[in-house]
Amino acid sequence: MPEKLYSSDLEIFEVPFPKLFKKILHFFEDPLKEPITQEGLKKARDLEKQINKGLIKFLIHGFSPKLASVVDINLKNFNLRIYTPISNEPLPVIIYFHGGGYVMGSIENSDVLCRKFAKDLNVVIVSVAYRLSPEFPFPIALEDSYSAAIWVNKHISELSENSKKIYVMGDSAGGGLATLVALKNKCQKDFEISGQILIYPWVSGEFNYPSSDLFKEGYVLSKKMLKVFRKCYITNPKDSQNPDFSPIYNSDLSKLPKTILFTASHDPLRDQGNAYAKKLLKAGNQVIYKNYLQTVHGFLTIYGFIPRGKKIYRDFIQTLRKMLYD
Repeated sequence: MPEKLYSSDLEIFEVPFPKLFKKILHFFEDPLKEPITQEGLKKARDLEKQINKGLIKFLIHGFSPKLASVVDINLKNFNLRIYTPISNEPLPVIIYFHGGGYVMGSIENSDVLCRKFAKDLNVVIVSVAYRLSPEFPFPIALEDSYSAAIWVNKHISELSENSKKIYVMGDSAGGGLATLVALKNKCQKDFEISGQILIYPWVSGEFNYPSSDLFKEGYVLSKKMLKVFRKCYITNPKDSQNPDFSPIYNSDLSKLPKTILFTASHDPLRDQGNAYAKKLLKAGNQVIYKNYLQTVHGFLTIYGFIPRGKKIYRDFIQTLRKMLYD
């Protein structure tokens, strides 16, 4: 019988955690600790930059595929990076929001992954460098992300001639931003979103789900780190349930674009992602949900360096191509 790669629900408590992960966790352990200091924040971001250089970058991310162009665009408050594959067809445009808990992450950190997405999906990727907290707290990340989507819609014919399909995609905090952009656009009706792709998304500011404690430490993203990120981003603790930060608390999740939502079996965010998928379905939306087994938060970023990672990546790409081209 073929090895089970993913589940459509959460029957994974008995799945053993691969020991190899334990050996690579030190690359992703943030030095941020409470009380949060500028020194700790700088050290964490410097570590992230080091991971994205030289041999370590290659071991984690692999080769960067050749594209037709990679162009940086400077907007008023933030930047975009546009990845265009070698193609003569009208291409869908995916707006990509990186992860990092609203505190970490960058265009550079997700550069190789976005290049691979552009080539393997045959799409234009617009990566958004929204401003980070605590320097720019809630709701600035959402404001920047929505402004980026407005810009993409305005320039869609320049990004991909004769194409009108725009998708939003993000991982972790970026997954939360992707669906928040879709929700805001549902109310404002500034443009049309053809689909949302949510990768182990952070959609609730409350950590009252079983996976929050089951995988609270030792699995790349810790519950303690999530609390640090939350404290950096929202200055008012009451905003942990604000629908503009926690979309799972939005009272109306109907009439959203078709959704693909991915979670990781050993991730403190797993159960809130699963709960969000179920709420979207209950609200009448078209949803595909996959919980990848024996893996952790951030598996796409390091898929070439982990067990089953390449199989997961291939399935991930095949799943998205069906949304984009079927």
